[in-house]
Amino acid sequence: MLTDDDAQRLARHLAATLSGARDLRLDNLALLRGGSSRDTYSFDAVYNSENGPVRRGFILKLDAKGRLMDAERALEYAAYRSVQGRGVPAPMPIALVDDESVLGAPFVLVERVENAFAASPFRPEPYGIYAGRIGREFFTISGASPPSIPTTLNSPTSRSRLRRSNAGRANWIIGSAS
Repeated sequence: MLTDDDAQRLARHLAATLSGARDLRLDNLALLRGGSSRDTYSFDAVYNSENGPVRRGFILKLDAKGRLMDAERALEYAAYRSVQGRGVPAPMPIALVDDESVLGAPFVLVERVENAFAASPFRPEPYGIYAGRIGREFFTISGASPPSIPTTLNSPTSRSRLRRSNAGRANWIIGSAS
């Protein structure tokens, strides 16, 4: 968990990173649950700019010592940068920091995507009303054609069975369910 001192160091680092940010403070700092290789926090940066007051949302992904997975921060950051301006819904990367003196561990800082949530295989409909659009955009962005789904997989019974099975859902999504 970030301490008050950590939050102050993060605020100073962010103020130095953002062009023209004055009197920056953090607001609504909250640890998000679910990360296995990083501690993930959401917060608002509130500051003054030459255009007036600003409130901007960020996500901090702080490497956690002693976790099972080794996070590939640089690869994730490069992926975010590579898709900017290409129609891919991804957060704007802000900083890739390997200097442990800032927060005690390396971290990635990205702009928060508002009104978004991470899909979970444990939810009955992980993509909700956006499932069709997400599927179409995935295949448009990747340049591939969507797999054809056999009629038997499109029956109510098959759809119900696929929803109950994480492995079945994963196979169905990539088009190899049989």
